[in-house]
Amino acid sequence: MHSGVITTILNELYSNALEHGVLGLDSSLKKNAEGFRHYYQLRAERLQLLEQASIRIRAEVLPEAEGGLLRLRIKDSGEGFGFDSLDSSKQSPTYYGRGLTLVAALCRRVEYSPPGNEVLVEFAWREAGP
Repeated sequence: MHSGVITTILNELYSNALEHGVLGLDSSLKKNAEGFRHYYQLRAERLQLLEQASIRIRAEVLPEAEGGLLRLRIKDSGEGFGFDSLDSSKQSPTYYGRGLTLVAALCRRVEYSPPGNEVLVEFAWREAGP
């Protein structure tokens, strides 16, 4: 029932950890069609050259009174990013940068740890009643 939302959250966080954390790609490249092409060309090249990196995912499912809680912690081996300047309440008018806003909207908690290469999110759900 909630698998689509959970898949969206996990895909977004994993993609960010891989592309920005591990591979060091800058989303601002995706400002137009040519930028998208260049971004994904760099992504492919950097994946080919990658020798040592990690993305760790820890998942916990906890029961709650009328549903449950999925707690995900994702940490990559990258240098991190300046999460202090994030404002997930602002919608980005660009072709990039909307993923973290989406995650913040779907989760009841999103917390970054210094230096910005680790995130903890909590997705809560309620079971449908009879």
